Amino acid sequence: MARRLALSLAGLLALAACGGSSSKGSTLTATGAIAVTANQFTSVTQSITCPIAGGSIGAAFAAVGASDQSGMCGYFQRGQDKQNAKSIFVVAVNVNPLGAATVTPGTYTITTSPSATQTQYAAVIVSQNDASCSPTDVEATGGTVTITSVSGGRIQGNVNATLSNGGAVNGSFDAPSCAYTLPGDLCSGTLTPPAGTCVP
Repeated sequence: MARRLALSLAGLLALAACGGSSSKGSTLTATGAIAVTANQFTSVTQSITCPIAGGSIGAAFAAVGASDQSGMCGYFQRGQDKQNAKSIFVVAVNVNPLGAATVTPGTYTITTSPSATQTQYAAVIVSQNDASCSPTDVEATGGTVTITSVSGGRIQGNVNATLSNGGAVNGSFDAPSCAYTLPGDLCSGTLTPPAGTCVP
């Protein structure tokens, strides 16, 4: 699970340079080849400042994991992957070319290849593990992620995304924060999460 989250971030952040069960009624639904109704949530947020010629650039992300399995935060923290789990990963990125950045409420356009001039963008991936925790992923090609609140240790918002296989992701999220830090060099977009121990 942590690996899928990190890989969804790596491409986005390269261009820029514990909760986990309570959903308060929120649900994200994916249709298409990987159909899932996810109402178990967790979130990870990080901010970085990366040196560039003549100054620095700030980048921040909010990553929400939604699953049909409970305890996502614990799986991240223990470096584990869950057999046969279906998950939806939602990532919002905010870039500040003038300094420090934070993720703030607003609408983030989903893109698979953000341009060098984009300062806000998002990604959505639907993932399904098999019995050996080998994932099949479907990426969103368009749509929006709207963050309505980042406060009180929670991230809230909604998703309206079109998937590459013709499916869609729609619904809302209310994700408590997970005490987890993605390992690796976020400034270069090089993340090195463990593959994860496959557990039943």
